Amino acid sequence: MALISKKASTAADLASSADNLLKVFKNTVSGLSGVITKAREQAAIKQQEADAALAEKQALEEVANKNEQTLNKLTDLLG
Repeated sequence: MALISKKASTAADLASSADNLLKVFKNTVSGLSGVITKAREQAAIKQQEADAALAEKQALEEVANKNEQTLNKLTDLLG
């Protein structure tokens, strides 16, 4: 009878080990999913920042061009 109990215990131990291994994989999948979500959120934020920086760059170039045109006209008048 001790032999039967030993096998039952071993089967229970193996089942528990299998469950623990599955939990590890489930935790890994969950963790990786979280990392993917955070990475995509940060990528979207960085894209917004890049778009804003490009818009500011364009606005600055327009200011410089308008002022350069004004400067050229004044230089021509004074020249």
